[in-house]
Amino acid sequence: MTLNTTLCITIGLRPIELKRTLKSLSSILHSMPVIAINDFGDEETSKVFKEMVPHGRIVQYKSKKNHHKALDELYSNVSTKYIFHCEDDWIFNRSDFIDDSIKILQEFPNVSSVSFRDINNFSFSSEQLCQRLIIEGDNIKYTRLDPLHDQWYGFSLNPNIFEKKLWEQIGKFSQFKKERHISRFLRANDMHMAFLEPGPCIHGGDDVSIANPKKFSVIKKVKKYLRNKS
Repeated sequence: MTLNTTLCITIGLRPIELKRTLKSLSSILHSMPVIAINDFGDEETSKVFKEMVPHGRIVQYKSKKNHHKALDELYSNVSTKYIFHCEDDWIFNRSDFIDDSIKILQEFPNVSSVSFRDINNFSFSSEQLCQRLIIEGDNIKYTRLDPLHDQWYGFSLNPNIFEKKLWEQIGKFSQFKKERHISRFLRANDMHMAFLEPGPCIHGGDDVSIANPKKFSVIKKVKKYLRNKS
């Protein structure tokens, strides 16, 4: 199934984190097309990508002010049926999740995407986790988290896989100001995310989950980049 899937990864200003993410995906990187977009345009991060994914391609596009436009540009370069969306600060602990995820998308038409983030990597309480739904099909099952929140879990930019036609039918992501607006739109259209248990990846960056957001500090991010570079 990996030949029918393109890994689309957003990169920039985090060469160390990118190297760690790509290393954790090393067992499947060469089995699928890989396209990256560096909307910061720093050469060091692009160099790491080129060294670790020699068959990959970087889309030349700079749009730090609109991440969703960068995603639209990235996805417009995909020619496969499925998009494996990823960012440069995630750590994968296994590689056997692509086929199972595609089976879920094929069997359950109301699933917008299959998220790879382990649900234990969120800051859920045990009471919240008791509200999740376990959905079972033909030798496959997945978890729904949408009962936990009235806006999230319709879609997320955490690592996931979805059909390219979903993005096309929506009319691209740049029409939405924020990530939760994409989620809210899809939930209004009776769609939800599916989660694998256990999930194959955890967040490896400084930012926290959407369940417990903190203010994003550009200054802190740049200082970290400069410190790692020195």
